[in-house]
Amino acid sequence: MIFNKNNENTIIEHNAFKLGYIVSNIIIIAFMFLRIYFDEPIGELMTITLINTLVVSLYRVYHMNSKLTFVFALVMAFITLGLLVATLLSQYGVY
Repeated sequence: MIFNKNNENTIIEHNAFKLGYIVSNIIIIAFMFLRIYFDEPIGELMTITLINTLVVSLYRVYHMNSKLTFVFALVMAFITLGLLVATLLSQYGVY
């Protein structure tokens, strides 16, 4: 009985997480189209979308209970974040 209740809570949490991810990406993509229409750069919105995807990927890998895969995904996440920050800095002419 307790296992069923925990399983139901886990399913609800995953569905809520998935719904939030999908809605946030739809809104960000709509803002991207608006910015493209008004000829503005979309670099920061693309960065937000990529970070959102990165967090969801880390969340899924964490729940797979594979430590080696999680460490690999974490290293890839830090590399991706570094590249995103470098892209934004170069877009605004910092370097």
